[in-house]
Amino acid sequence: MSHNHLYKEAYELAPLVAAALALALVCTPVRAGECGKTTPDYTASRTLSIGGKTITSLVAVSGDKMREEQNVGGHKLIHLRLFGEGKEYIIDPERKIAQSIPVPTNGPQSNTETRIVEEKGADGLTVRHAQFKSRDKWVELSTTSCRADGVMTRQTFYSMDPQRRLVSGKVSQTSIRVGSVPPNLFELPPDVTVKAP
Repeated sequence: MSHNHLYKEAYELAPLVAAALALALVCTPVRAGECGKTTPDYTASRTLSIGGKTITSLVAVSGDKMREEQNVGGHKLIHLRLFGEGKEYIIDPERKIAQSIPVPTNGPQSNTETRIVEEKGADGLTVRHAQFKSRDKWVELSTTSCRADGVMTRQTFYSMDPQRRLVSGKVSQTSIRVGSVPPNLFELPPDVTVKAP
C-alpha cells in the first residue's frame, strides 16, 4: 500500500473519529473527558471501530490534549488532537508532513436540549448516557463506561460520516496506565511541514 493511499485513508477517517469525540463531549466542558470530569493524565491501548474500519492505537491523554499513534500497513501515523486550541493534525513522521484537519461541528446545534443520564455501579464504574432531545424524545448519542478516576474504558456512539449518513461506532481502552505524560508528545515535531486542509 502506498504512502499516499495510507495518508488519504487516515485523513478521511479522522473527521469521523473527531465527530464521534465531539458528539461524546457535547454535554461536557471542553477540559472534561468522555466521563464528564477532569480526566487524569494517562496512556492506554485503544481500539476504535467506526464506518466499517477498525483502528488500534496507543493513546496518551493530558488535560485537553490527545495523541494517538497508529500503525497503518506497517507505516506509523500520529493523530494529534488539541481540543482546547481547536486544532487537529495527522502527522507522518517519516515523510515529515503534518496535515491540518478541519475540526467538525456536526453535533447537535447549541440550542438543542441535551442531558447526561448516569448509572452508578457497585464496582465503582459509572455508565453515562449522552442524549439530545428531538421531537420531544430523548435520542442516545453515546453510552460510556467510566472508571472511578474518570478514565473511559469503553463507549458506543453514533456519528455522521462525510456524506451525512448516520454510523455507529465503539471504543475500548485496555492497558491503562495513569500517570504524567511528557508535554512534548502533544507538540508538532519541529521538522514537519504543516499542510492546510
